[in-house]
Amino acid sequence: MNLRIAIAFALTVLVTNSAFAAAPELKSLLPAGAQRGKTVEVTISGSLGTPPVRGWCSRDDVTITVPEKGSKFTVAVPADSQPGLCWIRLTNAEGASALRPFVVGTLTETLDKEPNNELKKAQQLSSTQVVVHGALAKAGDVDVFAVPLKAGETLVASLEANGLLGSPMDGLLQVVSPAGFVLQQNDDARGFDPQFAFTATTTGTHFVRVFAFPSKPNSSIRLAGAATYIYRLTLTNGPFVDHTIPFSVTRGAGRSVQLRGWNLNDSLQTFSIPETGDAETVRVHHAQLANTLEVRVDEHASISEPEPDVADKSIEFTLPATITGCISSAGDEDGFAFTAKKGERLALRIDSRSLGQELDAVIELKDAAGKVLKRVDDPKRGEFDPALDYTVPKDGQYVLSVSDLFGHGGLRYAYRLTAELQTPNFQLGAAANTFKLTAGTPLKLPVTVTRERGFAGDIEITATGLPEGVAVTAVASVAKDKATAKKVELVLTAAEDIIVDSGFQIVGTPKGDDDKRVRKATAPIAGLTSKTSDLWLTVLKPAPKKK
Repeated sequence: MNLRIAIAFALTVLVTNSAFAAAPELKSLLPAGAQRGKTVEVTISGSLGTPPVRGWCSRDDVTITVPEKGSKFTVAVPADSQPGLCWIRLTNAEGASALRPFVVGTLTETLDKEPNNELKKAQQLSSTQVVVHGALAKAGDVDVFAVPLKAGETLVASLEANGLLGSPMDGLLQVVSPAGFVLQQNDDARGFDPQFAFTATTTGTHFVRVFAFPSKPNSSIRLAGAATYIYRLTLTNGPFVDHTIPFSVTRGAGRSVQLRGWNLNDSLQTFSIPETGDAETVRVHHAQLANTLEVRVDEHASISEPEPDVADKSIEFTLPATITGCISSAGDEDGFAFTAKKGERLALRIDSRSLGQELDAVIELKDAAGKVLKRVDDPKRGEFDPALDYTVPKDGQYVLSVSDLFGHGGLRYAYRLTAELQTPNFQLGAAANTFKLTAGTPLKLPVTVTRERGFAGDIEITATGLPEGVAVTAVASVAKDKATAKKVELVLTAAEDIIVDSGFQIVGTPKGDDDKRVRKATAPIAGLTSKTSDLWLTVLKPAPKKK
């Protein structure tokens, strides 16, 4: 090969490699979690992208290692890591992947092993307290697990797939007797994700069966499956917490919540909340619990409905407050009385389905004589948590009643009622959570401004946490300026010699009033209803200058 041909070949390879360089792409992870103290190898749906590739996690104690070759990476979780959800993304010189959820757990974890689609081929589990990570990989796929139970034991089966992991599946769970009869089935205990507690009446090997339909119905009526139909199945005859009473705590120290669930011993009846600091939520976790929950932190009073209910008697409270209650039996109706003044604008809302509960809530606002002033059910199709804004017509006492639309009730019909006066507020939004900035070329980053309940202040908006060498020009959203009241553009710049990637946030601060709480812009996460304020910036090399 002469010199001219060698140079031409080298240039061809360089151009080809550049042309095919790609950012990482993560659609799903399997497993989508790990037990504390373990290291797991993660198989992805998507692509690792062009090496070198780095892993990023929302927790500093979780380590991600991406090899130069192959299609998998490893995640190492220390033994003292706090159980609960974290987020993973992969990055390289070309960009960053979508965020993917990853759960740190307390139980032994394993992968489902095919073939296990029939009772006679059921996967034998080594423990009755285990998390199984699996995938319904093709249409018609069914996964079956053998679980030994003694008479009187309660098995909790909880499938996390659509809601937490973004799997496009409507999962179903069945428990089958040793003789092969279906004893219990659930499909939508938590949105599209099933859960049940089953108490065995006989001793023997029972079977838990997992299958699914698509979460968005199509013309097919058969069972569905795909590489993205991943799930995390908790099977335990040990302690499992379904929800807390109350669902929120007042900011500060010395708070505690009661735990509601199954197989909870005396030491797991209550949980002491640590100092809340400036956190918006705190996590309930314990080494004995198979799962974790988040509790909201409020600035106002948080109270719980007394149990048992007192028929035809309303519980009195003072605005503002958050009230946790439960429609504990069929036909139950809870009442809460408060005093309001003429002209006050009320903001009332129920959270139940959004908390993984089963209540299809109805709110009724009544005057002191019992006349219904307003009744609200579903705000729109597919949403089951009602909200009500109301202007008080005159001074006096009013009553809020909460019930289930169909008169149902039970342990999992708990709710959180927030009752307060309307407060002007604003939210910031970004269209994506990953961005690419070419060194030497400005990047315009649109930010939407949603002004709620008459918020008329000006807002200073900027970016924080940017890497060294990247500059931002802060902008103002002016309420009386049509051009900036609802949307602004941040401009990011980087010098031509800056090549870097890093996380950052977009923040807004009200100007000219006493409210100095910073609001963070949130952006959608691909395939999930969750949003994130953790944004990512990749600074790219400028294109070679033409000679």
